[in-house]
This record gives sequence, C-alpha cells and structure tokens, in this order.
Amino acid sequence: MGMQQLSGLDASFLFLETAEMPMHVGALHVFELPKGYRGRYVRDLRRHIATRLQVLPVFRRRLWWMPLNMANPAWVDVEPDLEQHVVEIRLPKSAGSADVLVQLEAQVGALHPVLLDRSRPLWKMHVFEGLAPANGHKRVGVYTQLHHAAVDGQAAVAVANTLLDITAQARTIETTRSARRKVFRLSMVEMLRGALGKEFAQVSNIVRELPSTIGTLA
Repeated sequence: MGMQQLSGLDASFLFLETAEMPMHVGALHVFELPKGYRGRYVRDLRRHIATRLQVLPVFRRRLWWMPLNMANPAWVDVEPDLEQHVVEIRLPKSAGSADVLVQLEAQVGALHPVLLDRSRPLWKMHVFEGLAPANGHKRVGVYTQLHHAAVDGQAAVAVANTLLDITAQARTIETTRSARRKVFRLSMVEMLRGALGKEFAQVSNIVRELPSTIGTLA
C-alpha cells in the first residue's frame, strides 16, 4: 500500500491541537445488556471490534510523519492493539446510583482533555463498569474518542453503523481479507517521493489556476 496523505484541513486538526483544545470527538453511551448477561463487557467488545476491523479502515491506520515536516503526514496500515484501544474503568461500588452518575461524568470530564496517542490509530474506547442496573438489566457506559483528523461527521456515522446493531444478535458482516501488504515502515525514498510529489501537484494546480484568477481580479 502507498501513502495516503492527509488533506490540509485534516492535518490542521493535528497542528492546532492542544490539551486545552483537543481535536477528538467524544461521545458517552450507556448500554443496557441482555438479561442474565454474565460476561465481561470489555473483553466482548474487543472481540466484537476484532470481527469488524476489516470494514473499519479508520481503526487500522496510524500517522506517519514526513521527514522534516516537508509535507502533511500520511496514513499507513497497522494492526491495532485492542488491549490498548479498549480499556476498562471500574466506578466505586459503594456509591449510590446518583453518586455513580456523578462519578461517571467526572471521569469523562477528566478523560476528554487527554490527547490520543499519535503513535497508534487515533481512537479509543473507555468501558465503565459499576453503573446501577435499569429495568433488571446490567448497564455499562462507553466513552469513545475519535480524532477529527481521521473522521468527519459522515465517517463517524459510518463507523457507528458498522459497529452497532439494532438487535441483540450481532449481524454477520461479510468481509474480504485485503491482499495489500501491511505497511509498518516507509523508506526515506518513499516518503520523499510522496512529499515532493504532493507539493509539486499543489504548485501545478496553482499555476494552472493563475490565468483565470488574474482575469477575475482584473
């Protein structure tokens, strides 16, 4: 697989990001689990995601930075470590149901400013255990983080449609294993070729537009 460089807009979400202004999209979900559920949700969620990774390219790519930042960074394929991307947080059992919700909100508030690890794919899920049951069903909270450089609004909806099912029984999604070679490292020649090629294309576009631009200004 070759490089897939970020657009100027997507790269700007990386360059402008600070702890005071994180550029990931955060969402908190509270799920009621099937009655009688006895499993450990964080493990089941990892297994579920693993079955759908082939149709979730945003979960399988990480940043690769250009030499001397000569051009925007690129995406390369990796195999995500789901133990690192899907983690469990246990809320205190001693607290009442109202106090647990306060604890949940406080945890999410503390997590949101924490920037995503740029050496890994730019997403993470935090599974909260310890919520009070509702309607006789065990509940879990899931706080998700997706970086805006990796997904826009439409892509986030596509991720949700791929991950979530409308029935308790998960869908079977047909996937075809990619024949492309996984890229974990790009050579200096490949990076320079991609960086300079991108810059040359941008300059060429500007030159081509100059006559019409000058006419408009006149």
